[in-house]
Formats: sequence, structure tokens, C-alpha cells
Amino acid sequence: MPDHPPRTLRERVLVGSAYLVVVRAVSMALQLLGVTLVTRAVGPGAYGVFHASLGIASYLSSISLMKIDIFLLRETRDAPRTLFDLAFFWLLGVSLAATLIASLLIVAGQGVWGEVEQFATVAVLVCATVPLSVVRFVPQTMLERELDYRRTAFIDLTSQLMYYAVAVPAAQLGYGVWAMVGGHWAGTLVAAGGFFWAARYRPRWYWNWAQWREMVRYGMTLSVYNWLYDLRNLAPSMILLPLAGERVVGYLAIAQRFLTMLSFVPDTANRLAVPAIARIQDDAERLRRVVKESALLQTLALGIFLVGFTALAPFVLPLLLGNRWHIPTLLLAFGLAAARLQISVLFGMQGYAITVRKHLWVPLRAVLAQIALFFSLAFASTMYLPADYKLVGYLLADIVAHLVNHAIHHHYFQRLIGRAGLGISPLWTAGMLCALFAPVLSGWLYLPAAALLLNPWSLREVRSVVEMFRRRRASATAQENTT
Repeated sequence: MPDHPPRTLRERVLVGSAYLVVVRAVSMALQLLGVTLVTRAVGPGAYGVFHASLGIASYLSSISLMKIDIFLLRETRDAPRTLFDLAFFWLLGVSLAATLIASLLIVAGQGVWGEVEQFATVAVLVCATVPLSVVRFVPQTMLERELDYRRTAFIDLTSQLMYYAVAVPAAQLGYGVWAMVGGHWAGTLVAAGGFFWAARYRPRWYWNWAQWREMVRYGMTLSVYNWLYDLRNLAPSMILLPLAGERVVGYLAIAQRFLTMLSFVPDTANRLAVPAIARIQDDAERLRRVVKESALLQTLALGIFLVGFTALAPFVLPLLLGNRWHIPTLLLAFGLAAARLQISVLFGMQGYAITVRKHLWVPLRAVLAQIALFFSLAFASTMYLPADYKLVGYLLADIVAHLVNHAIHHHYFQRLIGRAGLGISPLWTAGMLCALFAPVLSGWLYLPAAALLLNPWSLREVRSVVEMFRRRRASATAQENTT
């Protein structure tokens, strides 16, 4: 990397992408090692209790943050420092109130999880980290406004290191779910402290009613969608845990954790989406091209990681997780969760583009349909299906609900912005789905996967993608030489 900061938007985004991808790759290896050591020691039951508690904390964070970070990101470069102080104290007050109310409700309603030992205590302690998790977004936004993804990526990695430095030895010593609670607290403290230190931010009391109304009005408009969508985080604790037991939640949790490790490609793209797409939001043709290219690249890049994992998992996971985990159940859960994500990358950037263009009623309409369908199907399948099929029914409900969400976004993207040509991405998605389920259902599925991914049209598109990166790299090198 050159010593001088990149001067163009493209250079800054590419450098930021490089840091995020490299650090996420390192993080993926770290998480794979740490998660296997923890889960091998604690088993699916304890892991399920912690995951259900973490889902409640995640939802509290979503409610408290209310997209104030996006409001700060989109402000002009000369935004006053006092605006960040205002955001800090508002987020601190809201998160403290939300945590207190949620903790009281958990304690009052602990009879719902009466057969699950220690859940209420674990949930309250995990939720107590919410204020720290929320206010850290103020200094983190300061860094992201400058596209300083080097330091943000480093802090995220350090936070994960601290989590496993505490959780792994504690789990090996037999502390069970408390090992993960301690690791979660340690990682949260390091992340919050790291962002405040890196941004050199020290909050000072400030309040302005006019600025507060503008900030909250914008945040509330965006947050309604996320509050509804993030209701999914409550489903493990409200549906699966009381109706299917902590072991089922544990299998869902470990499948989603492996998926999170492998999904750094769409995560990286989404973190870069708002500051990058916002700069081209008035150019519909360029916006459509970016959305199409993004779907193409994410489908290919994500699919390679997911398919590679499922191909190796039957041989590697038994050695890593031990005999406390039923590997076929885990692979089926991972395959269904991965299929939902693989389909989502086809349409994800369409939703971001619609949001940046401020057609905010579209995602609201989509998420209302999705959540209503998901909770209805998830509750029915978990309540009435036999025990061995409850998790499968739950994950299928999630896929069906997401398909409805994507269909609505796709329809309105074409109406409001223009035709969203997806190119060969759907063909690649079908091939990736066949390969995902081959280790679980039948090895013969690799044949249609190969036909869909290695046909002449697909290979020609891959060559064009490689050539596109070569041209962009040559252009960036030429610009660097001229400066």
C-alpha cells in the first residue's frame, strides 16, 4: 500500500475493500479455530442458550441504534463535532433504557423457559453489554466517514481475539455457557475502547432539539425496516427454545456461526454500499450497472466459500467438534441457512439502492410481508412437525419469507430505477445450491452443479470478470504513477 492516502473514490473504496477482505479472511480462520474449541467443550445445549440470549441482545442493539450511524455517515464532511456528541448521549440514554426494560421483562417472564436452566440470568448478563455495543458506533462512524477501514478492521479483529482468549480456556475448564458470556463481555469492552481510542473521540455534553429531531426523524424512518427484520433474532428464544429445546437452538447457532465466518464477501460489500452508492444515486444507469456487477461478483465469490466448506465439512467437522454434535444435522442446517444467503446476494444491492434513493416505503412493505410470513410458518412448523424436522421446518420458513421480501424489492427496483438485469447470476446461484446440498442429499447433485457453473456461457462471464479486475488494477496503477 502507498504511504499517501488514496485520492479518488475508487482508490479509497478499493483500499478499504482490501483491508476488510484480508482481515475478514484472518478473522474467519480465527473464528473457525475458536468456535470449534468452544463448541467441542460446551456442546449444543449450552451453545443454544447463549445464542438465544445473544439474539435478544442483538435486537436491543438494533432498536437502540435506530440507524443513527447511517445518519452520521451521510452527513457532509464538515459536519460539526457537536453532532456526534448529540448522537452519543442520545444512544447512551436509549440503550440504557432498552436494556433495563428488557431485563425486567426477561426476569418476569422466565417461566416461558422454565425447563431451560439459567437462561434468564444468561440473557440479562448478555443484554447488559448493549449500551457499550451501541455507543461505539459513534467513533466507528467517524472512521468510516474517512473510509479508514484499516483501523476499523484491526479493532474488529482484536475484539474477536479477546473473545476467544477468554472463552476458549474457560470452556476447556468446564464453565459451559459462562465461558461464552465472559468472552462476549471481554470482546465488547475491547471493541468499544478501541473505537474511542482510534477516533480520538471524547464525548462532551451537548444537546440541540432541532438537530435531535432531524436525526431521530431520519433514523426512525430507516429503522422501522430493521426493527421488523431483526425480529428474526428473537425467534430462537421465543419459538425454538421453548418448543424445540436448547439443543436445536445450538445446531441453528453453530450453523449460522459458520455461515457468518464464510459470508465476509456480502458483509464487506454491504459495509461499503452506503458511502459508495450514495455518491452515484442520481445516475440511474450507473446505479443499475453497479447493482448487476455486485450481484455477479458476490454470487461467485460467496458460492466458492460455501461450496468449499460443505465439501470438506463431512471429513473435517467430526474431528473438530467431537462426538457431542450430530454432523448430518449440522450440515443440513448449514445448507439451508447458506441457501437463503446465496439467494439473498442476488437481490441485496437492489434493496440498498432503493433505500439510498429514499423510496423507504418499499423495504417497509417488503419486510412486513416477510416477518408476518416467517413467524407464522416458523411457529406452525416448530409446533406441529415431529422433533426431527422442527429445525428443517424453521429454516425453510426463513427461506420462503426471504423470497417474498426479494420479490417485492425486485419488482419495485424495476419500476423506480430501471430494469435490473441479473445476467448469469441466477444460473450460478442454481449451480451453487446443487453443490451445497450434494454432501447432504446425494453426491450426484455435483453433476448438475458442474453443468450450470462450467458451461461455455459461465466460463465466458468468469473471463470477463477477471478482465474487468485487470483493467481496474491497471487504471489504479496508472493513476498512482501519475501522482
